Amino acid sequence: LAQWQSEYVSDWQKLYEDSYSQPLAADADPTFNIRGWNSSYTGQAIPAPVMLEWVENTVERILVRQPQRVLEIGCGSGLLLFRVAKYCQEYWGTDYSLATIRNLERICDTVEGLGTVKLLYRTADNFEGIPQGVFDTVVINSVVQYFPSVDYLLQMLEGAVQALTSGGVIFVGDIRSLPLLEPYHAVVQLTRADADQTIEQWQCQVNQSVASEEELLIDPQFFIALKQRFPQITEVVIEPKRGQAENELTQFRYDVTLYLTQNQEQSLTVNPETSVPWLNWQRDTLSLVQLQDKLEHRTTGYLGIRDVPNQRVQAALQVLEWLENPPPVATVGALRQVLNQQPMLRGVNPEEVWQLAEKVGYTAHLSWWEGSQDGSFDIIFCRHDLAPKDDFNKFAHPFLAHFWADETVTIKPWTSYTNNPLSGKLVQKLVPQVREFIQQKLPSYMVPQGFVLLNALPLTSNGKVDRQALPTPDTATRHLATGFLAPRTPIEAQLATIWSELLGVERIGVNDNYFKIGGHSLLATQLVIRIRDQFQVDLSLTKIFEYPILKDLANYLDTYLWYNNSADFQPLNADEEEIEL
Repeated sequence: LAQWQSEYVSDWQKLYEDSYSQPLAADADPTFNIRGWNSSYTGQAIPAPVMLEWVENTVERILVRQPQRVLEIGCGSGLLLFRVAKYCQEYWGTDYSLATIRNLERICDTVEGLGTVKLLYRTADNFEGIPQGVFDTVVINSVVQYFPSVDYLLQMLEGAVQALTSGGVIFVGDIRSLPLLEPYHAVVQLTRADADQTIEQWQCQVNQSVASEEELLIDPQFFIALKQRFPQITEVVIEPKRGQAENELTQFRYDVTLYLTQNQEQSLTVNPETSVPWLNWQRDTLSLVQLQDKLEHRTTGYLGIRDVPNQRVQAALQVLEWLENPPPVATVGALRQVLNQQPMLRGVNPEEVWQLAEKVGYTAHLSWWEGSQDGSFDIIFCRHDLAPKDDFNKFAHPFLAHFWADETVTIKPWTSYTNNPLSGKLVQKLVPQVREFIQQKLPSYMVPQGFVLLNALPLTSNGKVDRQALPTPDTATRHLATGFLAPRTPIEAQLATIWSELLGVERIGVNDNYFKIGGHSLLATQLVIRIRDQFQVDLSLTKIFEYPILKDLANYLDTYLWYNNSADFQPLNADEEEIEL
């Protein structure tokens, strides 16, 4: 397991090293390097205005606490660093990409106001040489999804807690939501699938993408449970992302702020005589118009709303429902037409709530604390004139304790709060070993054609194996390219073998698309290494995204080898195309 975790971190490290080693365009803003930020829906770069909104909203959540001494773990291209460091007395940034650190050092030497920045090349769990009890803020933004396990996350958080001074905060941003894992993959695969793909093929592809998810997703309640592990954590804020744009960044991700205090007498001030009256959006059949009227005519300064349906994820939830019970259509194209013909999506966009509150003189505090599978959220409205005035409380959530009672939160094993990003590596390592073992013990006609790795066997109510609930063996083969064509050349055959070993797919044809039969960006790093070793070429990672179909990649390699008919390695031309991460 330790070796797999190390390989996992190394794979991500190589991927980002390759990405950040590519030079920026001459007219590009070096402080706004968004290479690699591509849409899961389209595979294309997320538009710069959308990314700028994402950056500015994140920076605002960090700066609201007026940090002076900041440690950022995984600073990447510096999207936050360049906008926060200039307000700080001291700013430390770490990253495991050496190319990133070198780029940031060059920029910091030329941009005014960044003289306080200190950069370190290291992995997120390495706190050697980082002073303890010094920083008032630790920032870990859009990083934890690249951790190999919950244990690695806990180890990193322990180091972050030790680095903080009394009363410090940890901002963990851009976290992918585990309860929304299936809706995310269902709607993304529906968007990206070919129009003539069958419903059954789409269903198989969704199930496979869920099972092979290579990033770490976290249940929001994990952060509430952290108070049991780290008693220094006194308050937890779990918020949906801000932003007008509707994409995977606002739909399926959230931010968490952990408030620490080592002085037991110092805690958030809550007036015990003030209570938050609660309404339920669904049960009380509320609307934004009614809500505005209630706020404008309230005599008390607080109001809580439970179970607000999240408009951002309604389409994804509808698609997820169709995964089990699709409408009577045959193809993905027809299913997309049905989705487009659906009535206006119900629910409330969280951004509308924040804007409404400002309009009527309130501050809206939204919480995703419950981690519901329908993406619903709770709200506490606090009138502006009742905001805390003392230094410790003024940046904190005024009624955190009213969102939940700690004694009502059930504590589970840590592994229950996340998925297992190493499951794909387990399949990759284990299935070939099982197949080889069986081939040694059984005649060829008895060797299974496909293998499916399950966390547990599905059982009936009587405790027997539910055979009907078992997935079809080797589901990946069910959505291979139409019109299977076996490899025809030595290069195609060698590539097919490499793909088969990496993806755990027995039957690879020349028309198959790497990303449609289980491949993803993380696994692409291993694919590049295998190809480099096999063909003695210095292949750029971007070429996998440029030539995802096996015959096209084989043709590229064939042309390259012919053109560079030499015993020496010849590096390919610098590739400045963006990578889908």
